[in-house]
Amino acid sequence: MSQSKSIFKKIKKHGWRNLPPAVLYRFKLLSGNIYRHLILRNKLVAHLFPFQQPPILLLSYPRSGSSWVGDILASSQDIAYFFEPVTSPYQKYHQAPALADLSDPAVYRAYSEYSRNAFLGIPQKQRFPRDDWRGFSPLTRRNRRLLIKEVNPRAAAFYYRHYQPSIFFLVRHPAAVALSFWRMGWLSGADVQMEAVLFDGDDWEKFGYAYGTLIRNALAALDELSAPYKIVFYEQLALNPLQEFKKIFQYMQVELPENYEDVIREYCYTDTAVQGYHTRRLSAKMVSKWKHKLAPAEISKIRHAYLLSGLDFYRSDADWDTNLSDKAN
Repeated sequence: MSQSKSIFKKIKKHGWRNLPPAVLYRFKLLSGNIYRHLILRNKLVAHLFPFQQPPILLLSYPRSGSSWVGDILASSQDIAYFFEPVTSPYQKYHQAPALADLSDPAVYRAYSEYSRNAFLGIPQKQRFPRDDWRGFSPLTRRNRRLLIKEVNPRAAAFYYRHYQPSIFFLVRHPAAVALSFWRMGWLSGADVQMEAVLFDGDDWEKFGYAYGTLIRNALAALDELSAPYKIVFYEQLALNPLQEFKKIFQYMQVELPENYEDVIREYCYTDTAVQGYHTRRLSAKMVSKWKHKLAPAEISKIRHAYLLSGLDFYRSDADWDTNLSDKAN
């Protein structure tokens, strides 16, 4: 309150047009917070001004390229984009990993709380780094589809049972995901290896088996609910982005971005040379990175254990051949 009083005193003293930049910035921040809490976080407003139904859920295993895919899909004027509205607060407030186990009652309660607001299009109390609320105005919500991006396949059945979203399930080559996990220092995490707790092998083998088993179980759970979902392969998007992303926009029944080709050029043909969570890349190069970065013995271990998981994807010799040029699956 003292900060707001100080700001309004400055406005009274200098007038709107002559405000110092620092004061103007603080005023914009204050007004944005007021708008956020009184309008965007208002459940009555959310119910009175719903998004077009059904919501869209982009679901994947972590480090599978969902941030990249989400940013491209969010470029449509018909989309309101929610970046991990369940995972972000869950990890922050519970100091827990992304691959949470919903059989734990405490985890289930937390997911229920965060997802309830997420599927209404209501932001959390605290702003997160990738929050973008430009598409959440009450005046535009009825003309937009809500796109929620999440990274815990163990919650697939939970999301469908409660909210019946249209689901895009993004999958990526297990060796590529394993390489990314190794670089992040996550390969041996207990949450990562939960499906392989009884599997005899090293971290590479346990990851391959756990990765395949987790995704297979998630898809089986959706099948039991007769939930419609579309499998999207990262490699197909990365190698042929102009055509493949167009198919996704058409499947979602939303308009292409007005500058669609520019968007694809920015996100798929830009070499930023930055590691981590960047979403602008030379996408075709990302497909084959694991072939050059992993040792043959590591690839062999991942493959052997992954094939034992029974997941239907990435099973052919061509999928694992490090000597072949990349091609879509």
